[in-house]
This record gives sequence, structure tokens and C-alpha cells, in this order.
Amino acid sequence: MASALTPGELARRVDEATDGAGPGRSLRRGSLRFLRTAALPVGIQGPTAGVIIGPAIIAGIVGEPGALAQVLALAAMGFVAYAFVVFTRSFNTAGSVYAFNGSALGPGYGFVSAWLLLLVYTSFAAGVYATTADIAQTLLASLGVHVGWVWLGLAGAALALALAYTSIGFSSLVILAAEGAAVALITVVAIAVLVSGGYHHHGITAAPFSPHGASLSVLALGVAAAFGQFSGFESAATLGEEARHSTRTIPAAIGWSLAGAAAIYIFFTWIVYSAYPGPAAV
Repeated sequence: MASALTPGELARRVDEATDGAGPGRSLRRGSLRFLRTAALPVGIQGPTAGVIIGPAIIAGIVGEPGALAQVLALAAMGFVAYAFVVFTRSFNTAGSVYAFNGSALGPGYGFVSAWLLLLVYTSFAAGVYATTADIAQTLLASLGVHVGWVWLGLAGAALALALAYTSIGFSSLVILAAEGAAVALITVVAIAVLVSGGYHHHGITAAPFSPHGASLSVLALGVAAAFGQFSGFESAATLGEEARHSTRTIPAAIGWSLAGAAAIYIFFTWIVYSAYPGPAAV
């Protein structure tokens, strides 16, 4: 196997490849500041969509300590995020883990990582389109409009491709606006729960943050489930060519997107638990 490339050599080769692209195909270097860079990982983590079903999944696994499982998952995911921060402080390319593993472990690991990353993003996108179509179908049905979910899913895919093709700056802005509006809407619900005192006016407690006798193995299963909810922060690394001052912007986007999405997940899991009489109801 060929020797591993140094980060500097790999970055130089990527620069040569992208600089040689035609003007209509080249990446828009330095076009994204911090907020638009962080918008992509937050959108992939999808905290406002996750809090709709996430607490129910966690409750089905660990029972009462649902918020505790997510706090522990955040601590575990922090180590993964730190690895990305270390790499992205040195160099950034659109290849993300392909470039990182290729430079650290060798071309073979980079090759496998690239295909695994493609598989993850492709399957994730398909799942998002299907989920969005299911929600849209329910919404339209409430208005008396009936459309097959397959067509709605294809429409969502076409819209996403169109936004991605126009401009990374514009599509990031759309993600930021949509997620911000969604957070504002669920915050209204959270305020209503808090003002009413939770379930039967006495549901606001710290119980979801206590172990309640759950075994370590049960908590570990809950952590694994929550671990998947927090993933997506690493996608900021794919903006290595477009982010301005990437070795500063991308590490910050990785850290803050994980912290922000996790805070939303943990807080609203606590709100959901407070709004129901117990884990079974959740």
C-alpha cells in the first residue's frame, strides 16, 4: 500500500484539482461564513424533526431516564466531534472523512471511507424524503387533498437538488431559516407546557435526568439510540472548499452545531416527558 499523504500534500492536490475545474463547475471558495456553515450540520441533525419521535423512541428503551440518556450520548459524541475538530483545524477539503482517513491511515482507508460516506448520505437522504412525504401527506389529507407519498417524496428530492444546484450559500440560508422557524414553533409548545405546569399542573420535575434504577446496559442502549440523533455535525467538514477561513470556521461549526442540536433534543425531551403522565404515555 502506498504511504499516507501528509495533510499539506493532500490539501495541495485537492486545490490543484478544484482550480482546474471550469468556471461553471468550480466550488465557490470563501462564500460561507460561520452561520451558513453551521446551518448544514444543524439541518442534517434535524433537531426539530427529531424531537417529534425521538423522546418516544428513548422512552421505549430506557423508560423514565430519557433525558439522562441523551446527556450521556452528548458526552460520548463529544469525543467523536473532537476528532473532527482536530483534523479540520489542520486542513479541510470537500472529501471530509475520505481526506482525513486517507491522510492519517492511508489511501485504502480513505477509499473505503468515501464509499461508506456516500452510502450513509444517500440512505439518509432517502429516509428524509420518505419521512417528509409521510408528514406532508398527512397535512394535505387534513386539507382534503390526497397525493401519493411517492410523488411527494420525489418532489422533495427535486426541490433539494434544485436548491443545492443554485448556490451553497442560498441553500444554507434556506436551511437556517426553515430550522429557525421550526424551533420557534416548538418553543411555543414548550412554553405552553411550562406555563401549565406540565401534566396535571405538577409534571415539571427533574425525573427524566435521574437513572431511576435503570441498569447500565439499558442506559447504554438509550445512549446508542440518542447517539444516532446527534450525528450529522460532521457534515460541516464537507464545506471545506466553500467555508471562509475554514480551519477556524469549520471546527467552530462542528462544535456549536452539536451543542445546539443536543440542547434542543435534551430540553424538548424533558418537555415531552413533563407533558405526559409517564414513559408509557410518551
